[in-house]
Amino acid sequence: MIGVAPEGTRKKITRWKTGFLRIAKLTQSKILFIAIDEPAKTIRIASSLFTPSEDKESDLTFVKSYFKKFKGFNPEQS
Repeated sequence: MIGVAPEGTRKKITRWKTGFLRIAKLTQSKILFIAIDEPAKTIRIASSLFTPSEDKESDLTFVKSYFKKFKGFNPEQS
């Protein structure tokens, strides 16, 4: 197992890095989404695993849409 933050930093960014998708694809691994939802004081674990496709942009859009509903400790930086 390996944990990777798609943002790749602790500062506000304009685009996510895609290395986590590349790593999963090359190792034929699946991705388990885990999110911190600070307002609800919970950690959310997805109910299913995500398998990256050949379309990196589509995969990134899907991942972003999944995490969009959660707010972290510093939402102004996300």
